[in-house]
Amino acid sequence: MKRLISTLMIFAFALALFGECALVFEKYTTDTRIKPITREMIAAQIRIEEKLSEQTTVNTGEPHKSTPSRQDNGAWMLTLVNDKNPLPDAYKPILKSLSNGLQFDRRAIEQLNSMLSDARAQGLSPVVCSA
Repeated sequence: MKRLISTLMIFAFALALFGECALVFEKYTTDTRIKPITREMIAAQIRIEEKLSEQTTVNTGEPHKSTPSRQDNGAWMLTLVNDKNPLPDAYKPILKSLSNGLQFDRRAIEQLNSMLSDARAQGLSPVVCSA
């Protein structure tokens, strides 16, 4: 009799476990929040991107000429420098040497040294490898 009860309990447990797994699987396979991506959706996205590209791009046939946008308001550290905003050809920074021999802009070397000292005080080991 005990054996029959044990067998029935194991069977009931297995059935309950299987049923729960089936419910979980069904939940994930019938999730209505996820929509399959269709060819129409991809084509619509491409059309939108092409339309945006046409609206934001003006082709004059001439190469882009950068115009200086720098305003000399004394905030030298806010100067944007990149491929579209290059430094003037005659620009020569005034440099000062760090303890490791690398050179850094004289106007900011005290702030750099302060930052490095603060980092060391916190147990870090900062290394200046490019300056």
